[in-house]
Amino acid sequence: MLHLEKINRKNIWEILKLKVSKSQNNFVASNDVSIIEAYLTITSNGVVFPFGIYDDDMPIGFLMIGYDVDETWENVPNIAKENYNLWRLMIDETYQQKGFGKEAMKLALDFIKSFPCGKAEYCWLSYEPENKIAKELYHSFGFVENGEVWTYSCQILQGDFIMTVSITTDNVSFQVFDQETGDLYPHVHMESFKGSFVASVREACLEILYQIRKACFEVQDFICPQTKRIMAQIQEKYANQLEYLWEKSPDTAVLRHEGNQKWYAVLMKISWGKLEKGREGLVDAVNLKHDQVVDLLSQKGIYPAFHMNKRYWISVALDDTLSDEEVLELIEKSWNLTSKK
Repeated sequence: MLHLEKINRKNIWEILKLKVSKSQNNFVASNDVSIIEAYLTITSNGVVFPFGIYDDDMPIGFLMIGYDVDETWENVPNIAKENYNLWRLMIDETYQQKGFGKEAMKLALDFIKSFPCGKAEYCWLSYEPENKIAKELYHSFGFVENGEVWTYSCQILQGDFIMTVSITTDNVSFQVFDQETGDLYPHVHMESFKGSFVASVREACLEILYQIRKACFEVQDFICPQTKRIMAQIQEKYANQLEYLWEKSPDTAVLRHEGNQKWYAVLMKISWGKLEKGREGLVDAVNLKHDQVVDLLSQKGIYPAFHMNKRYWISVALDDTLSDEEVLELIEKSWNLTSKK
């Protein structure tokens, strides 16, 4: 008979062994991540109920129910306040397609209807939109879409940290947790903390945010506003489009002559540290050919060429250090130097 058992010292290890299939890894967080989230909620004066799902004596899944919000929540959806949250539901891959998911939903809702934290108006949940099976299951129990908040969790830096991202209609925020201790890692948001380690955490977070931006939002694929202006000017003057030639470098594109097919510019999205030691974050930069490289390198915003011949090429940061006119003049110079057959 299917039933719920509270997570405790005796059963936690068998619950941690449960997992979904590889094709479902992006749909539900692993149980170790869920346990960490439960711990963080409790230590932040929140309320959470983690359960093992058992078929008689056999552990087959994991369920986690929350109530209200805790003091660490940011950009809290309105529905979360003083309501119950069906936070996590997973059935081990071995026991799927046997009706256990529907039975577990009934058990979860029966528990919520007992109002362990007092009366509430709603029970809410979130899910990955690609998870059509979960969508059908939730709809069959009366859940309706409200589109108020999207959440995403993933491991970064070889699993040393967990990053959780919350997306609403007007904001994106994230938190980072130490995988081993479960502690919040606030340093990633604190400008006063410097050093190579915190910089690597920030860069990993920026990469995840960039991937989300690229996959979920229809935006111009540039970091710096100046890049968009410069590319518009190039298109108008030279009638060239960016060409993304490398599958392994999807953020790098070239501009080249139609006649001789030579490159006159290489646009990149790279870490600031590649250009300026100790500087953090990402930046749009363009590599350009020039015949007075040594003289130019003393100018702020111009650097030795990244991944190209430093004798003949320079890298220019498109962060408005140089004016649009100065950048366009350098592009024209590169165009002229590369126009010969």
